[in-house]
Amino acid sequence: MGLFVVISAVMQGLSQNRRAVKFFAVGTVVKFVLQWPCTYFLGSFGPLLSTGIGLTVANWLILRYLNRHFGFEKRMLDIAFRKISKYSLFMYAAALLTVYGLNFVVQLIGNPFGRVVSLIVTLVAVLVGGVIYLYLALKSRIADMILGPRSDKLRRLLKIE
Repeated sequence: MGLFVVISAVMQGLSQNRRAVKFFAVGTVVKFVLQWPCTYFLGSFGPLLSTGIGLTVANWLILRYLNRHFGFEKRMLDIAFRKISKYSLFMYAAALLTVYGLNFVVQLIGNPFGRVVSLIVTLVAVLVGGVIYLYLALKSRIADMILGPRSDKLRRLLKIE
């Protein structure tokens, strides 16, 4: 979804609004066609999968168009995508381990299913995952693409070389 937001903004910046909307419509049609079968076979995971497939189709159409008409450098996008995917997996693993660890501690203490406890566990997991992702993005300098010069200030502030 993040990739779609970025590349559709690129399309709009290149005055290709109509084409961007057309590619989004194709992705939406793919999503709606797959929605029922995915939901039937996969349950509550189905709509998520059909949305992901629809966005993937739209992304592929936009990237193919940008590459054919503007010489879009796909190799650089692949490198960034791999790094972001890897860091996202690290973030997910850290957040998941945090949730399991805190749930284990909470079950030892007492009421594991209270709303306040669930909120605290969620906030701590988000904080842990976010800090890990931020560190990795700043350390590898992938954050420079999004934050620009502000990433240097953050690196100095957090003492990341």
